[in-house]
Amino acid sequence: MYLCNLCLASLKEPVGQIVCTDKGILAVEQNKVLVPPTWSRTFAWGYADLSCRLTNYESDKALVVYESLSEWGQVLCAICPNPKLVLTGGTSTAICVWELGTSKERAKSLSLKQALLGHTDAVTCLTASSSYHIVVSGSRDRTCIIWDLNKLSFVTQLRGHRAPVSALSFVCSGDIVSCAGTYIHMWSINGSPIASANTFTGRSQQILCCCVSDMYEWDTQNVILTGHSDGVVRVGPLSLRRPGQGSPLSLTRGLSRLISRVSSTSAENPTLNVQCNHPNVVVLLEKCKCP
Repeated sequence: MYLCNLCLASLKEPVGQIVCTDKGILAVEQNKVLVPPTWSRTFAWGYADLSCRLTNYESDKALVVYESLSEWGQVLCAICPNPKLVLTGGTSTAICVWELGTSKERAKSLSLKQALLGHTDAVTCLTASSSYHIVVSGSRDRTCIIWDLNKLSFVTQLRGHRAPVSALSFVCSGDIVSCAGTYIHMWSINGSPIASANTFTGRSQQILCCCVSDMYEWDTQNVILTGHSDGVVRVGPLSLRRPGQGSPLSLTRGLSRLISRVSSTSAENPTLNVQCNHPNVVVLLEKCKCP
């Protein structure tokens, strides 16, 4: 497995998102997401006045300031599943679906298309699958909800997490990975539980982010990667056993030790984002000081 540990001098804050493009690896700070398909703009939140902003990726200059979101409380997470939509979640417990103006005349507008209600506590993470047209939200209420992206409607709720949900990811097969505390959970696209595993090894190591290699569904080399509060990235095989077929998901200890040597082991530098576009290539970005 090839490991690429990157420290980007242009980033002054912890990494929030990584996008692998034909032109290279793009990364933005926490509270920002890149807008597809050109990735030249970012949607940013987390300001004291509760506004959100559309900024230029290269210069970080604010292009538009959106103040209409303030009535929905503090935004804690956001995704851009396509160039026309932005989904935000936060302290209001709702997932707000916003239409992003694409023409020059509408570029300064951000209109609320629909508010998705179902959580009872703050929404902490969001992920979307364009292939399956679904969105998954994670919350401090220790549940996830699957939403139909086309109909903007409730599909089902994923219960059984032992802590607030902190990270979400999709598998190429459509299965869903959710992380809460030190636990990884896997669910079918219909919301049925498949497996779960505890990554705890004796010290504080809450899962902060996760990703799954997106090679072919049948590829036995596919892996799950989780970034932890102790600065370590851990890797586990994706060849899971279904309920009643033997042992549940387990993490590969050998790979965990290997990656922990190239990433920070200090709680002051937690691993905040990981990206895996091939099971043999891992990109690790963490909060670090650059020359």
